[in-house]
Amino acid sequence: MSATGMRVRSLVRLERLQTIEARVVLRDGNSVAVRGRVVWTQEATGVAGPAEFGPELSEVPEAYFSALAALFADSE
Repeated sequence: MSATGMRVRSLVRLERLQTIEARVVLRDGNSVAVRGRVVWTQEATGVAGPAEFGPELSEVPEAYFSALAALFADSE
């Protein structure tokens, strides 16, 4: 996770440049809506394994940034 994107594992295969809307569940159990577009994809490595993709976030609420700052503060 970062201020501008994240790495996501998904059973659903997404296309590069596809617009996505998602909810990110925060450590406190609350969730926030984010919006972005897929900038990279990686196929699943196993027969039924998850694919991965990286969205570039374009619409992110302040609660996401606050949770991200707390996450990095805890890792020090």
